[in-house]
Parts: sequence; structure tokens; C-alpha cells
Amino acid sequence: MLVIGAGAMGILFAGYTWLAGHRHLTVLTRRLAQARAINDSGLHLKLPGEKLLHLKPQAIAAEEDDKLESQPDLSLVTVKQTQLIPVLSWIRRNINADKPVVFIMNGLGHPDHIRKALPHHRVFYGVTQCGATRIGDTKAEVRGTGVTAVGSLAGGTVDSAPSFSRWREDIAPYLDVCWTNRIEQTMWKKAVINACINPLTALFQVPNGKLADFPALTQLMKQLYDELQPLIQAVWGKETPSILEEGRLWEEIIGVCHRTADNHSSTWQDIRHGRRTEIEALNGYFVKKAAQYHIDLPAHRFVRQAILALEEMNNDDER
Repeated sequence: MLVIGAGAMGILFAGYTWLAGHRHLTVLTRRLAQARAINDSGLHLKLPGEKLLHLKPQAIAAEEDDKLESQPDLSLVTVKQTQLIPVLSWIRRNINADKPVVFIMNGLGHPDHIRKALPHHRVFYGVTQCGATRIGDTKAEVRGTGVTAVGSLAGGTVDSAPSFSRWREDIAPYLDVCWTNRIEQTMWKKAVINACINPLTALFQVPNGKLADFPALTQLMKQLYDELQPLIQAVWGKETPSILEEGRLWEEIIGVCHRTADNHSSTWQDIRHGRRTEIEALNGYFVKKAAQYHIDLPAHRFVRQAILALEEMNNDDER
């Protein structure tokens, strides 16, 4: 089995996969230095309850265009959208088209890139409620578990990927992984949640819970949510109630803030560490999609530009 990406989510899925008994595990990193660190000392995942899991996968580096020793039965892609294009190029060169690849990613828009780069590959998409924080090149901490939903946008079924079914059964005691025939709707719901929470936590430098604690921040979050409803109606039509969960999606957003009160969003962490964010796959995607329907999203336009400005300032500081 192969896990592509050794960030927080990559280490989380690698850790639980190892815990489920998959010892022939390879991790693809972007940097050679990280691959060497993993091969030297392994990976460490701090599990709920203070237990520290130590795993020893083989690590290879995309930076060196390292080759696989053998074809993986299943690959999980856990990189951020900002790293997707070079990863797709590596997959095209190294993984046979008949081997299933599951992209577990935030945001929207990535299926278009994936279809163009991997037109003949067996591709599936995933959305996870799990949370993790990367502590270093070889360590991450689980910051919450939840359902990981996987499905196909091309009409495939769970029976078309028996290696995924076996992995799901093996990992079931540790993670809730399910198959869904409505993965696109699930991706949209998760993107709405992230687009309402992530940019505000980064702009105000607060953990998720503060957005529900301070009325002014809650109102800003609600403005982002309300603006998306005409776009969802335009794109999804009769499916709109299922996307908005019959009006309960706003309650879910508040619930996420409470359940992950002490967590810092990936956008907050990216800005803090001077990295590019996934803002274009979240608010930026919605702004561009809305333009196709002649719908204006002023709050989303503002937070998108504000996050891009912070990225530019980070880049300027590095010069």
C-alpha cells in the first residue's frame, strides 16, 4: 500500500493503516530530507489517549523521482491541492492505470485536474472528518476522528475496488471509512464548511472555537454561508436541500467549531508557517464558479483576496 504525502493527514492515514496490520507500507514524500528522516527513525503518530504509535514504513521522495519497488494494491493521496499537479505527474509515471488511487483532499476543482492527468486510471475521491496536526517531518498528532467517505465520480462501485474494500475492513476498528454514492455532494458540503471557517481563523489568528464564541465572528461566518446558498441553488437545483442538509448545514458548521474548538485550521497553519494555502480550492473556487452564473460573492471575494495578500506578505518577508 502507498500513502502519497507525509503531512499531518498522510501520517494519520499511514499510522492507522499500520495499526490495521499493513506492514508493506510505502510513503511518498515531496522532499528527500523528509524521506531520509522517515527511513532513519520511522513515523510517530500521537493517538487519542496519549498513546504514541511508532511505525516503520519505507519512504521514497518525489523530489528524486524515486521508483516503487512494486506496484501498490491501493494508493491514498493526502496532499494539499497546492501540491497536486506534480503529484499527478508522478502517479502517471509510476502507478499502473489498473491500480486504484483514492484522493482524500479538501476543496473543490481537483477532479478536473485529475481527469486530465489520469484519464485511464481507476480514481476515487474521499472526504474526511479526521483532524491532525503535523509536529515535524516524522511526527503528527491526531486532533479528532470522524467519518471518511469515499466514492466515485465516474459511476464506479465499491465492488470495483476490492483492495479498497479490504483496507476499509482492516482499518474499521480504528477509523470509520464508508463508501458513498454521493461523493460529489459530500465534497461540496465539506468545502462549504471549510470556506466558512478556515479563512476567518487565519485572518483573525484564532482557533476554530472562537468563531462560535464571538458574535461578530459568528456573523462574518454566517455571511459567508448565506452568500453560497444562491450558488448552490444554481449549480445543484433540486439537490440543494441535500447539500444544505435541509437547512441544518449551518448548525453543522457551528458544531464543527465547537467540536474542534482548540484546533487551528489548515489555512491558519499555512499562513503561520509561510506556506501557500488552499484558498483557491475553497473560497476562490466558489468565486470563480459563481461568476459563471453571474452571481456575486463579495464576502468570499474579500476573504480570498485577504488570504492571498497574507501569502504575498509572507513571500516578501522571505526575500
